[in-house]
Amino acid sequence: MNQLEVLNLIQQINKEDVLPKYSLRRNSKYYSFVMYINSSVACYLSENYDGTMIFY
Repeated sequence: MNQLEVLNLIQQINKEDVLPKYSLRRNSKYYSFVMYINSSVACYLSENYDGTMIFY
């Protein structure tokens, strides 16, 4: 998967109608999972591959 495909995928899964309601609020039960995905993708797109290892 190339960076453009990853960027398109992350844009799709971060749309308001896809995310669980209130998932971007810190006290949401989904917050850590959503941030885990977004942080991993951000590290990948910035080519910070060592940073992605933090989440494994």
